[in-house]
This record gives sequence, structure tokens and C-alpha cells, in this order.
Amino acid sequence: MTTNKLASEPFFTVQGEGHLLGHPMSFIRMAGCSVGCKSCDTDYKYRLAMSTEAIVESIRSMHPHEFTWITGGEPTDHDLSDLIMQLRKSGQKVALATSGIRPAPRVDFLSVSPHGEFVQRMGSEIKVVPLLNGLDVWSLDLKNIQFPYKYLMPMHGSQESFDICLDVMSKNPSWKLTVQAHKVWGVK
Repeated sequence: MTTNKLASEPFFTVQGEGHLLGHPMSFIRMAGCSVGCKSCDTDYKYRLAMSTEAIVESIRSMHPHEFTWITGGEPTDHDLSDLIMQLRKSGQKVALATSGIRPAPRVDFLSVSPHGEFVQRMGSEIKVVPLLNGLDVWSLDLKNIQFPYKYLMPMHGSQESFDICLDVMSKNPSWKLTVQAHKVWGVK
């Protein structure tokens, strides 16, 4: 039986960013983060340990939905193989959000949001947030990436971040704008 370190109990909500925006899904927030961003807006402190079986049972008890989203902190700090396998066995598609600091496990939907250098160069979507923890989009190495969905996402409430997004999009028409809608909606 695998024990997982979580920042919160699994919960049901609506995806607030990127390509799956508006999709109902369950979320699993893993504890801890090795990225170490100075201005992180995510509470990923270790709060509880749950067995994989208990997590899957919690997900099953929620309203029917297609995806379970694993996030953090940085979820690739953990061995997720058993959790991903058990979620799939229960009929869930698995989505994973990572900063891309290390290769991610194989999932049904992979969202990479680099906070600086990143090694995960392919996935379902990439979301770049200008000025997040001082991120300079123009110095980010975006060569040789393979993502069908490429998004710029301004920091919520930052006109400067939004202006940078527009500037990048004017020079790179394959990038689209997304928003942190969950902050507008007031949901987790």
C-alpha cells in the first residue's frame, strides 16, 4: 500500500486554466515543492497522508467526471506510478500539472508551466505566466517544444503581465491567451 503526502484532501471543482478550462474534475494536491519560487501563490504544505486506495475511493465518491487532475506544489517530486495506475483502473483519465523541472510520468493530459529552465519539452499544453516569480518570458528557452496547445497566462490582476502576453502573441501567433478563471470564480 502506497502512502501519498498531500496538501489537502482530494476535492471536486472546475478547471480554471488552459485547454480544459471549465471542465468539472477532481483535484489531488500533492504536498511539497522542490522548485522554490519566492512568490508562490499555492499552499502546498504537507497536511495529511493518504493511501492510494483511500484517494481513489475519495475520487469515486465525487460526482461523475472524466478527469482527475494531479497538481502541487510540484507533483513530480513524488512517485506517482501507483496512483496513476489505480486512478486509470477506476475509469479516470489522469491530468498532471508540473513546472517541467524533470520528466513527467505518462498521463492522459500533461500541462507544463515553466518557472524557469524546464526539461519536459512535450505534453498537451504549455502555460507561460510572465513575471510569475520574476519569469522573463523572453529569456525562456521555448525552442524544440512539442505542445499542441500553447498559452500565455497573465498573472491575475497584473496589467504588466497582460501587456507582456500581448507583446509575445503579436510576435508568435501560435500562442493563445488564457486566464486564471478560478480566481475570478472564487473556487479552488
